Amino acid sequence: MECGDDVINGSEICDDGASNGTYTNCNDACTADLVCGDGVITDPPEACDDNNTTNYDGCSSVCATEATGTIACSNGDFNFGTTTASGSSQVLSDSADAIFQCVDMS
Repeated sequence: MECGDDVINGSEICDDGASNGTYTNCNDACTADLVCGDGVITDPPEACDDNNTTNYDGCSSVCATEATGTIACSNGDFNFGTTTASGSSQVLSDSADAIFQCVDMS
């Protein structure tokens, strides 16, 4: 009995047999499933994996890279698409799903 036999044995956390090592299945060591949010970039399909499934932190809930940056504002608001206050940042709802820090330049 060993990892890859499709039976969970001893210290194994999972065992998907021949599917081990493929995305959403057990890894090759039978210690964890390969999923978004596990902190391990599984390429493909993950472009990033920051150990969570939170959007707007640079790596999305589906492990896709999100644009981030800083833009200059004179009044503390960028008026770009739909904005939502989120602490000192504002989440922009556009096709890129980006988060930008507004820096008051006045």
